[in-house]
Amino acid sequence: MGSDLSKDDQERSLWVIKSRALARWVKSEQSAVLVVNGQAKRVMRKSGLTFVCARLIYALDQIREPDQSQPARPDLIPTHFFCGQHDTDEETWASPSGVINSLVAQVVSQCKDVNLGKIDNLGEFDSDDIKAVFERFKLLLKELPAKSVVFCIIDGLSFYVDDDDKSNDAIWLATKLLRLAKKSPKGQCVLKVLLTAPNRLRVSEVDELEGDEVLNIPATLPNTGGFTAMKWDFVSRPQLESFGSSQGA
Repeated sequence: MGSDLSKDDQERSLWVIKSRALARWVKSEQSAVLVVNGQAKRVMRKSGLTFVCARLIYALDQIREPDQSQPARPDLIPTHFFCGQHDTDEETWASPSGVINSLVAQVVSQCKDVNLGKIDNLGEFDSDDIKAVFERFKLLLKELPAKSVVFCIIDGLSFYVDDDDKSNDAIWLATKLLRLAKKSPKGQCVLKVLLTAPNRLRVSEVDELEGDEVLNIPATLPNTGGFTAMKWDFVSRPQLESFGSSQGA
């Protein structure tokens, strides 16, 4: 979708990719959180932040299972959910509980050796009970090896937060995810949570975050030419410099 972005969204993508906050989040050796508020003039279901999240997931996938020139990183577990792409109630996972069900499915599909005994006892997999599915997610993380690094990237969670029918569950989910990463127990896997909003994520827990844990894109950015050939090469490489290639990624 990169070539279809407006020049403004291209500038916003580059600004985030080059930011110190994103580099810190990716390279941290401990659990970490990052909330990115796009502060865009127009709220689009596919935005510059959607592109950044997609590129990040792609880069992490390439690091997890690279070509034969580099060792694989099975301890790195990238998961994602693009809320703007699940926008109808007819979709099973178009809800906050669906977000967690999807993340659980992605972790299980990547970690074939995980013990699912305790998790299976929590009821039906495709549940719409947000508290039940979140408990399943927490138990799953406990079953992963301590050296595992789980990246949880949720783009456009604000679409659910701003939806009257989904708002309560979405705010609850955002709060619990942020707290889970910030208070991750020692001896468990590293959990990195990235939440984005094309405009702003209106969750009180976000107001409690500090420093580089919240990244607010300026409403107006200087025009640097968008994705020129050189910049496009920068954002298209599997292992982006900002994303790093050690420890966390």
